[in-house]
Amino acid sequence: MIVSDLGRAGVIAALVLAFFTESVSVPLLAVTAFVVVTGSIFHGAAQQSLVADLTDESDAVRDSMNARMSTLDVGGASLAGPPTGSAAFAAFTWLPFLADALSFAFSSACVLAIRTDQKQPPAAPRESVRSAIRIGVAFLMRHRELRTLAVLTGAANLTTNCAFVVLVLYASDPVGLNLKPAQYGFLLTALAIGGVVAGPLAPRLLARWGASRVVGATLLTRTLVWPAIAITHEPVVAALALMAAGLASTFVTVTVTSARQKLSPRPMLGRVVTAFRTIGNGAAPVGALLGGILAELVGLRGTLVSAGVLLAVVSALLLPRLLRSETLR
Repeated sequence: MIVSDLGRAGVIAALVLAFFTESVSVPLLAVTAFVVVTGSIFHGAAQQSLVADLTDESDAVRDSMNARMSTLDVGGASLAGPPTGSAAFAAFTWLPFLADALSFAFSSACVLAIRTDQKQPPAAPRESVRSAIRIGVAFLMRHRELRTLAVLTGAANLTTNCAFVVLVLYASDPVGLNLKPAQYGFLLTALAIGGVVAGPLAPRLLARWGASRVVGATLLTRTLVWPAIAITHEPVVAALALMAAGLASTFVTVTVTSARQKLSPRPMLGRVVTAFRTIGNGAAPVGALLGGILAELVGLRGTLVSAGVLLAVVSALLLPRLLRSETLR
């Protein structure tokens, strides 16, 4: 985590320097983006392992920590970050990038300050990255509950991006929501608010319903969100639907994160996280491409309805086996 943070801080600091020397270029931006995303992947897998290490003694504490992490992530990235970054960029072009670099440096200092009484596990034998990936994917594919969660997560991300890629067009369309460009931000704000509000509620919901029922409820909600937006002309209704989508997204994020930490052997957790994310997050760009194709074939409203129907079909096929699982109750 520390190396990932320092690497991202360094490359963004170099970009800030390029602003001052007027030497910003597309290759530099590409390298910066590559390093930032790569660091995020390593940091995310290690962070989930660290949370699991620190919360081994209590499922409730683990759920609570994952909920707080998700709330802060959504609140920072989707609610506070965009308007703050826009205002900083308007004041000085380099300012949001400098703030980003400093935030990564501060994060590395915070992680460095963590102290635990746990004994370090014996060093694992060295292996190639290819071998580690193969072992992680094989474990995930053999584990019925984790495999099902990964496919359902992929389906949810695919259909969400399928709908999201046309949402801005539908929102501004006179036969859709007929919003002005400035008003579209309120829809995104509603989505972010739902995600933030769900954080404190997630541990209670998990304790009462269990992981499999929470996943089932969130998928049901997400199958209804896009058709509901498609049939309404009221911006308030669309905003409430997106708020429900934000709630469902955080609930399932916390549930899936805790399930991975609980069901994966500790030496395998980082590999399982990355394999899981390859399936879950890798479906997002496929969904965006599918949304563009569907928009050409069935129109904007038809694309939104199709996203809900597709998720409903996948959920109907896979949810029953998850609901029968004793492990996730």
